[in-house]
Amino acid sequence: MKDFSTRDALEELSDSKEVADSAIIRMIYAYYANYVHWSGPEFSLGFDQMRDIYEQSQELLGSFQSFCQFAVKTTAPNQKPNQREIVAEFVSTLPPQKQKLWHSIYPVRYQLRMLGDIGATLLMISDIVSRNIASSDAQEEFFGVDLGTGTGILLAGQEVLARRHGFRTRILHGIEMDDAVASKTREFCHKLWYVIHQWDTTQAKTWSALPYKPLTCITNENIPAANETMDREPFIQNMWILWNTRRDLIQPHTAFVPDELEIVKNPATTETEVRYICSPKNWFYPDDLRDDVGAFDRAGLGSLYKYLIPDRIKLWGTKVPLKLVSPMGAERMWVFGYQRSFLSRF
Repeated sequence: MKDFSTRDALEELSDSKEVADSAIIRMIYAYYANYVHWSGPEFSLGFDQMRDIYEQSQELLGSFQSFCQFAVKTTAPNQKPNQREIVAEFVSTLPPQKQKLWHSIYPVRYQLRMLGDIGATLLMISDIVSRNIASSDAQEEFFGVDLGTGTGILLAGQEVLARRHGFRTRILHGIEMDDAVASKTREFCHKLWYVIHQWDTTQAKTWSALPYKPLTCITNENIPAANETMDREPFIQNMWILWNTRRDLIQPHTAFVPDELEIVKNPATTETEVRYICSPKNWFYPDDLRDDVGAFDRAGLGSLYKYLIPDRIKLWGTKVPLKLVSPMGAERMWVFGYQRSFLSRF
């Protein structure tokens, strides 16, 4: 197989008649390898190199997670684990070559675990690029924003969407709160012409600082993992502040990815099912949820979000249980012929 880069993979996706899963997976792996390798999006790598970078970095992240869990378990009850000491001790166990790789991935370890979940990333990217923005609605400028951008991979999906629909100008902005992550992603995405900001997605001043242009696409992957509570990620807060500050820029054809999230009250904390459906129709903050959040707060019970968990997400027009978004192991996703057939189960 011929060496290729992130830029090559984006060109292939943008120019092909139909978007194949295999092409998306190639782009994800190229993006991952170029991002970790510090080589930039235009640096071509071979299949084996990409696979090695992916497998070695994911193995390191998994080993570090296990090392941390062990360190926490063996820490005295009256002591707090020292993160710096844990990291230093872990690095001391690594050979020099892996230490170099570790220093590249450590600042973005959480984001790489997400990007490395190839099944979930495939579904998000394929949903983005499949959106139908009618040519009569398509203006000369495509303005896309990714909230909590992390590595910037969803901006790559937005670029493909814009190019496939003939937008002459693409304005792509990613917002990331973490300074170290924003810095690394800004350096990588500079050559892709994506603008990365180190800002807070839940603050009105963030939207006030962005270009005042009609919004074409909004991606928001700030969703907790299955069985984690909604206070872990600001998905709803992101969309609510957008609505309150830039509702005049939302167009009939504006694409939201995902465009629906169902959340439920943790079954362990209630005897009856409590379900909320968050979508563009209610600006991702339905009245019943807003009322319950207010009532919870007034009662002095703290944040209701600590008792809510994400249940289903809408991708490709299908409501998918969040825990099944990535049902295949990442190592088995390294097969370019993979198809999205498991969606038919839902």
